[in-house]
Amino acid sequence: MGTVAYTCEPMESIRAADVFFRDIAVLVIDHFEDLLDKHGFNIPDKIREGDDYEARLYGYTYDALVDDVTRTIRARIGDEIGSLLYYKSEHRT
Repeated sequence: MGTVAYTCEPMESIRAADVFFRDIAVLVIDHFEDLLDKHGFNIPDKIREGDDYEARLYGYTYDALVDDVTRTIRARIGDEIGSLLYYKSEHRT
């Protein structure tokens, strides 16, 4: 059996995990946003002005949801695994 060298610095691994978990959270939320769009629902937000460019999940509401989903995924998977998966996906040959 070979050994796997884990070469990133601790802060880099935290940032890698942050990116990995946030990317997953955004992908999950995109599915819900598609469902809201399909049914014509907008989720209220303090900064929503009713412009056409505003997404179904928008502003502070969207940001808070991404943060909450990111924390949930991180708690279930863990930073070390998230970092390894991030580096594996970024450095495919």
